[in-house]
Amino acid sequence: GLDAVVTVPRPILATKAVLVMTALDGAPLADAPPRAARTERAVADLVRVWALSVTAGPFFHADMHPGNVLLLRDGTLGLLDFGVVGHLPARTYSSVLAMAAAYDARDSAALAAALRDLGVLAEPSPRHATEKNPPDRDLAPLAADLHALLFAPPTGASGASSTRAAAAAVQTIVDIAERNALQLPREFSLLVKQALYLDRYISALAPDLDVF
Repeated sequence: GLDAVVTVPRPILATKAVLVMTALDGAPLADAPPRAARTERAVADLVRVWALSVTAGPFFHADMHPGNVLLLRDGTLGLLDFGVVGHLPARTYSSVLAMAAAYDARDSAALAAALRDLGVLAEPSPRHATEKNPPDRDLAPLAADLHALLFAPPTGASGASSTRAAAAAVQTIVDIAERNALQLPREFSLLVKQALYLDRYISALAPDLDVF
């Protein structure tokens, strides 16, 4: 079970003014020696545990900054501060999976359609209000934008570097959405933020690791 690789503090005493929890004996994972076997194993466990919480849990940790992720003395992980959590509705999760598949296939039209399914293109523009299937027609400029920024320059990424490329692609999608005045769901924004945190752990501590 997950208890073998990750621990969270348990409340012992709670009043209106004080919360006492179990202590975790460790240090920030970000301070662990890079490329060490113990560090790489912890980074892989962190990515897998977090991904499982997204896909199978009732919520996921949505504040994975270095102060909240510990490497304990026994080599397992400690997660702190669940004050910010997220939940991925089925529709959002399916759209995220579609985005990942579209990115892997370098299909900008499918990527734009996945963004539409997230709800960012729910309202057709006024000039297309009377046209047949206006939302699909409105996808063309966005698809072209995505293609130019994501797929036109060859990256040549492979192996562990493809993980960093995928994280950069997600951030680029967010930038495109902001530039086009699109509204991404809160859950997706939380997901992106955590994906970038995880990418930093991989880049800094286990750059040769392929967690998938």
